[in-house]
Amino acid sequence: MRAAHLGMTIRDTDRTLAFYCDVLGADLAWRSEEPQQGDQTDTIFGLHGARVLVSGVHLHGIVIEFFEFLAPTVDDVSFRTTYETGGWKHLALVVDDIDAEVARLQAAGVVFRHPVQLLPGGTKMAYFDDPDGVMLELNQPSEVDAATRR
Repeated sequence: MRAAHLGMTIRDTDRTLAFYCDVLGADLAWRSEEPQQGDQTDTIFGLHGARVLVSGVHLHGIVIEFFEFLAPTVDDVSFRTTYETGGWKHLALVVDDIDAEVARLQAAGVVFRHPVQLLPGGTKMAYFDDPDGVMLELNQPSEVDAATRR
């Protein structure tokens, strides 16, 4: 068994692809221009009358598949990622120079949840959100933490 991709529900395909490709440097893998719909789509998503635009990117070694639901609509409250609810919380992106990357992303309009943090093992990290409030992490591992694959 091996991992294939991550799937994420989004609000707006154009906005999401612009952020992941233009700001984070992902490569577009695919994009449906027509929504997927019908019995099979309803079965896959466990919904009735689902209409879904599907796209995907290659983000620095990770494939992310995006689902924009034209029907039914998705509750806006469900988008904000916090540690007070269950489920996956963030995707960490390893960088060589976190301070330079934070400055580059801030210049592109990205707002960070907090300043860069120095962890006990020497790793530096900072959280920010994608356009739908999905938490992402910049991570600059120290030599000690890199050796333990943190």
